Amino acid sequence: MDFYRKTGELIFGTRLKRVSEKFLTDVSKVYKVLDIPFEVSWFPIFYLLNQKGALSVTEIARELQITHSAVSQWVNVLQKKRLIKFTDDANDRRKRLVDFTAKGSRLIPTLEPIWESMTKAMQNLLAEGKDSVNLLDALSQLEDSIEKESLYARIIREVRKTQLGDITVCPYIPADEGPFKNLILNWLIHNNEGTVSDSDLINHPDDKIRQEDALILMAKSQEACIGTIVVQVADGRAEIVYLVVDEPWQRRQIGKKLVQEAVQNLKNRQIRHIRVQFDRRMSHVIKLFKDAGFLLQSVTSDEAYSETERGTLNMDLHLT
Repeated sequence: MDFYRKTGELIFGTRLKRVSEKFLTDVSKVYKVLDIPFEVSWFPIFYLLNQKGALSVTEIARELQITHSAVSQWVNVLQKKRLIKFTDDANDRRKRLVDFTAKGSRLIPTLEPIWESMTKAMQNLLAEGKDSVNLLDALSQLEDSIEKESLYARIIREVRKTQLGDITVCPYIPADEGPFKNLILNWLIHNNEGTVSDSDLINHPDDKIRQEDALILMAKSQEACIGTIVVQVADGRAEIVYLVVDEPWQRRQIGKKLVQEAVQNLKNRQIRHIRVQFDRRMSHVIKLFKDAGFLLQSVTSDEAYSETERGTLNMDLHLT
């Protein structure tokens, strides 16, 4: 027990499952000891039909917030037990309703006193602790919060914060020359690019920056250069020519941060149009640029290769 309590929120789901399993096991024992032919898993549909009368499968699924398929499985089991049946809706002959059979109806008077006893026992159990007395209210609040935003979305958001927490994006400086060239050359080798569109940009980045022909930003972690974005500028327009993140640092939203910083920098320089072109084999980066506001404009085929192998994706961003 100490392990589960010390682990805190990390094992919250497991603790809920363990408590739930204990409850369900004990309730199942009650039915068996009292010789009542009833399964714990049947309770939701039995209780619902007892409270609201005959319902369609769709209505049951909506009330219980489960899938249509799950309800159908329950119904099939209970039909085989001859506890429920399908009937026609008097107001709509196309609609079939799930209702109790005579056998199912006879079981209700036996079950209701047991359910009342279970309710009292649970109330007493929850009242034994000064915090557990509010557990049901807290659980309702938790369910409401999950409806607003899933746990998955919350975890991913925190992961992104952690991943980018120690990452800084800053302008290229002369001391970055070696790491910068390594990033670009490794990218060219990895992507089998035999030609370099602008060798001066790689060999003399300082000159390009001074002439305002280029914007180069570096992503760093504790002074180590782990990524770069290179943008060529001409006649009030810009083109992203390289977006590189060192392989061990990929899948950490660093590319996204580089693009966001570059876009803001260019916007401050009154640049109104940014284009990016990349091989369609790298189509996985489309979402990255879409998230930054870029729109896919065209796909240009490379006649030297088959239609499925090569081609250029063009994406544009118009700044206002």
